[in-house]
Amino acid sequence: MGTGMFDTYWTWPLWNSPRTSAAIAGALSLPELQSESVKADDLRSMGIVAVFRSQRILVGKTPNLTQATLVG
Repeated sequence: MGTGMFDTYWTWPLWNSPRTSAAIAGALSLPELQSESVKADDLRSMGIVAVFRSQRILVGKTPNLTQATLVG
């Protein structure tokens, strides 16, 4: 989500059982995760129990991530 220096985010799901690398790659590429408001109920059928998001920020010239927040 985001295209510029001030609106770039990292969003990731948490699931409730082991997943293969292909399933993880698929989960990370879900368009639903990139929407501004994630509907967790829509993702529960895929075993995703929570979604977190962190924003990329610059501190001086050093890129950092903000504290993660629960978004779904």
